[in-house]
Amino acid sequence: MENKKSVLITIIVLLVIFIPLTILGYFNRSESKKNENPNHELYYQGYLWFYNASNELIYKYQCQTETCGLAKGSIDDDSFGIYYYKDGNIENIPLINDRFAFILDGEYIYLYNIETDLKLSTLKAVKNYNTIIENNTYLMQNHDGLWGVFSLNENIEQILPYEYDFIGLPNRLNYENNLSTESFIAFKNPAWFIVDNIGSNLTTAYNYPIIDYSYNYVVCKEAETSKIHIYDYEGNEYLKEVNIKKHIFESNYTGIIVDNVLYIYNNLAEDYLKIISVPEGGNVTMETAEDIINIKINGEIVETLEITG
Repeated sequence: MENKKSVLITIIVLLVIFIPLTILGYFNRSESKKNENPNHELYYQGYLWFYNASNELIYKYQCQTETCGLAKGSIDDDSFGIYYYKDGNIENIPLINDRFAFILDGEYIYLYNIETDLKLSTLKAVKNYNTIIENNTYLMQNHDGLWGVFSLNENIEQILPYEYDFIGLPNRLNYENNLSTESFIAFKNPAWFIVDNIGSNLTTAYNYPIIDYSYNYVVCKEAETSKIHIYDYEGNEYLKEVNIKKHIFESNYTGIIVDNVLYIYNNLAEDYLKIISVPEGGNVTMETAEDIINIKINGEIVETLEITG
């Protein structure tokens, strides 16, 4: 009888030990499956999965809607005719420094710090021109529709606050072939102006959208008539009586095309330096090559200019 009691007690003890272990093992396996993404897909089983360069999982974001993924950069510069960078090929904004992610989830874009699991901003749009902007800079439109500029490195640094109705970058590359953030095209209703990267206005205010600028001149375009105006930074207009078809800035020179004729200027307040006939539909470019500028029509060099101080 005592032997039977001993066996029964042993069985009970074993059950007390192994049943919880079995249950724990089941839940551990279930939890392990939740953390399995065999193909390292971005979207998998209702989550966004973020991996570092060593393919280690560093963050999982639980999607709240079916429209969930990495945000795409938007470009609204076309609506104003701005000469912006058009050769970008970054479709979705990638993870930044294994720290920041722009996540589209439903109607809005959310800027997350995935290290701290904090939602930092709710945005309507993000602009990066589908390329790399120096110093990890992004143009962001908040939920109120106002634009600001921020760089994302160790921390978020505000370059321009959310107070502009539009912000854009001209097609200017730095020595690393990244878009330069030396200055921006800005619109604060009802005026357009150039602002530098510490928030100071570099120019007077203009009535028409700014489509391009150099260190000396600003090009504006009327929305209704498409007429092009060229001003200096103080607002003085040049060549106001002519119908400008196209402008080109290169180094210290300005090219102006009027009626299939290219006029080359060093100073718009003075007479032109050279005049070159342009065939109908001809593609005119001015390209710097060491200490000279090549003027090309349809890819063929037709004139060279020396770069002066």
